[in-house]
Amino acid sequence: MINAHIARGGLLYSTVADPASLPPNALWIDLCEPDREEEVALEKTLGVSLPTREDMVEIEATSRVSRVRDTLSMTVVAVCRSDSRDPTTVPVTFVLSPQRLITVRYDTPQSFKIFQLQCDRQEIQVETATDVLLAIWNTMVDRLADIIERIGTDLDTLSREIFSYSRPEGARRRTARGGLAGAAGKNRRRRRPLEHVLGDVGHGQDVIFRIRESLQSLDRVVAFARANLRNDSGTVSPALDALERDLRSLHEYEGDLFNKVQFMLDATIGLIGIQQNGIIKIISIVSVVLTPPTLVASIYGMNFEHMPELAWTYGYPYALLLMAATGVLPYLFFKWRGWL
Repeated sequence: MINAHIARGGLLYSTVADPASLPPNALWIDLCEPDREEEVALEKTLGVSLPTREDMVEIEATSRVSRVRDTLSMTVVAVCRSDSRDPTTVPVTFVLSPQRLITVRYDTPQSFKIFQLQCDRQEIQVETATDVLLAIWNTMVDRLADIIERIGTDLDTLSREIFSYSRPEGARRRTARGGLAGAAGKNRRRRRPLEHVLGDVGHGQDVIFRIRESLQSLDRVVAFARANLRNDSGTVSPALDALERDLRSLHEYEGDLFNKVQFMLDATIGLIGIQQNGIIKIISIVSVVLTPPTLVASIYGMNFEHMPELAWTYGYPYALLLMAATGVLPYLFFKWRGWL
């Protein structure tokens, strides 16, 4: 699909068009999942070379940014479906000429939906194609900031849940009885298995990795734009300076979140190890406690002819009492040492 956008009175308007009927004054042309026929027809109409889907996924820096005469080609990685359990990134190529901006994409990130909605509301004020480019990049940065804020809140909640596992069960019950009603209800709820918590931590790390990838691609294209975009006075647009400052601040937040999620991942794996060690400890103690009674039962289960206890009137209660005593004494010893 091809969306053509024109500027009227300093505001950006959108219309649906085809390659044969593009408005001559189109300031921004957005290609969403175009087929090869649409790309070829648009290349003939506008006289520009558009990247293919294979070209857009190249990871070399020279493949992501290039300049041919007055036309700049820049590919940015945008975060897509960050709210789902399957976040991903999609490449978006910006082809900027003095007359217009062309974007090529094969998915619709939320930032593009937001920008299109702003166009429909007539909230985008532009004069040139460069203004449109910077406005889209600002929307992408704002969207990344929203994702980072949401992930930060989710990680805070998840962190409290993770470290609640380190509190003894008795302490949690006392907190539930003595605390506020809301806190008590929360403590009474059945806790999730740590394996499920580990899955949420992994999802957070995945989203942060996508954010880092997008920020790095924006850094690359902004630096390229700074080197190639100059106004009539030979200076860089103030909007580009503001964009760089926003990117630096997002990098700081993203770095903090990345370190936090790594710490949470290590903590969760450590807690899983502690739980497994606790299970092994209980099994070991049970086996030690039951070994002496088993030994007593084995002795009196022998079929020797001369065993004095077999002829005793109280031989059977004596054997039972001996088995109970040999089981209770190791248990009391473990309690005294604090191993239980």
